[in-house]
Amino acid sequence: MLLRFICENFKSFRDETEFSMVASKITRHPGHVSQCNGKRVLRGAFMFGANAGGKSNFVKAIDFARRVVIDGLERTNCDRMNFLLSPSGSENKIGRFQFDVFANGRFYSYGFAIDYLSVEIVGEWLSTLDGPSGETCLFSRIKDETGNTTIESDCHFQGDEKKRFDVYKEDMKKSGMRRTLFLSDVAKRSSNTEDFSSRFQDVFSWFQRLLVLFPETRFTGIPSFVHDDNGRLQYSEWLKHFDTGIESLLAKDVSIDKCWEYIPSDIRENVKADVFRLLSSDQKPSAIALNCRGSYYCFYSNGDGIKVKKIVAVHGRPDIPFEREDESEGTQRLFDLLPLIPLLRQNGVAVIDELDRSLHTKATLEFIRLFYGDDANANSQLIATTHDGELLDLDQVRQDEIWFVERNEEKSSSLYSLSKFKTRFDKDIKKDYLLGRYGALPIFGEIQETGEDGHGDE
Repeated sequence: MLLRFICENFKSFRDETEFSMVASKITRHPGHVSQCNGKRVLRGAFMFGANAGGKSNFVKAIDFARRVVIDGLERTNCDRMNFLLSPSGSENKIGRFQFDVFANGRFYSYGFAIDYLSVEIVGEWLSTLDGPSGETCLFSRIKDETGNTTIESDCHFQGDEKKRFDVYKEDMKKSGMRRTLFLSDVAKRSSNTEDFSSRFQDVFSWFQRLLVLFPETRFTGIPSFVHDDNGRLQYSEWLKHFDTGIESLLAKDVSIDKCWEYIPSDIRENVKADVFRLLSSDQKPSAIALNCRGSYYCFYSNGDGIKVKKIVAVHGRPDIPFEREDESEGTQRLFDLLPLIPLLRQNGVAVIDELDRSLHTKATLEFIRLFYGDDANANSQLIATTHDGELLDLDQVRQDEIWFVERNEEKSSSLYSLSKFKTRFDKDIKKDYLLGRYGALPIFGEIQETGEDGHGDE
């Protein structure tokens, strides 16, 4: 679970910005709070604000940091990620990100600093927060003024563990490692048998499980859901529950050669190579989905080679199947959101930009109700940006689950919780928000007329 996220100098967030999922003393909606080793952690958070206020940039900050941890700086775009509108004209080139998380029964604080200009790691740290003496620094990585990298630790390793840790430390001094995080390097190279490396893997695995979903992206968890009969039946029931008109989903066997024809020729061979590589690996997924010409194709290995199924929807007549592109935008959005439910039942963390995109208000509220309604997902979290004012209802959510993002006169975004206003539970939050009490609203200026014909001519 996520306890706290801090970022500084990322897109519209110029100053240090803190987002917290630690629950306040509010007693309403107890099912919205999880107990993690004695700490009360919120399971949901919903972010409101004007267009261009910074909501999407907040989600992008989490996603950017996640990609740096998983893929490294070599495969992460750092161009124009810093705040570009400094009044002084001098751009700050250092960006900082920190996550306090609960992973595998332990509390950790992990963060890093990057130089956007040189594209390298200039600082990194990892601490445990629940040791016998409180916070313990597992490592601190610093790049000094001469360009040298040093790594220090408060842990006293012995024997083989010390030797291996020293090897990892020495490797980080190499110039080729300046774009590699120490956390990621140790987690990928070490085994679970080492006590210190298991902590690295706890945090690295947390980032691997973290899911960030944007309106234009599609959740890749759908293939493992629909290529087997039981999963497809459950998925169909959810689609019917949301009144999409879909009665069931069908998986039709198709020729793999025919499917390749739908892949653009310039990327066809690379896609084929990736599919065969992934489905032949030791840790192969149950299935891989490709969205080709508006249809879902699920590739899977059954021991006799790689097979393909095409997923179609039935609206009353099985002889007239519907492709994904035949469905409404709202149904297509549900295609991506509903597979999140099993993830969230496995203590997942999902961050969604524009949760309500193309959805009716009642559908958005019902998705959130399903998320909160199952006790099995008590340690999961849903963090989302939204414009749906019906969520500004304290009968639906807690005060500390509501956040606002606002852009100031210097074009910098700020983030704050409804809790700071000490709002009573019986207040009409939606009304007060639209009246401007909490800020984070669009401000419309006067439109200057250019002329009778709109082009400056009288």
